Amino acid sequence: MEDGVIFYHTLTCPQCKMVEKLLNDNNIEYSSCIDMDEMRSKQIRHVPALGVNGEILIGKDIFNWVRGRK
Repeated sequence: MEDGVIFYHTLTCPQCKMVEKLLNDNNIEYSSCIDMDEMRSKQIRHVPALGVNGEILIGKDIFNWVRGRK
């Protein structure tokens, strides 16, 4: 898994589906986490979120990170 990317999401979140498509369209490998207890333990209060090398990205920061990889 490149860059240690973890995709935090829920199965019913429309924004999560958009981020999942963005990651897949850009061939970014990631592991998936839908465990709410794990998200709470990392103080992730909003999904979608990405964990990248220990840093949590949300909102536009996800899109900026993907764009910056090109």
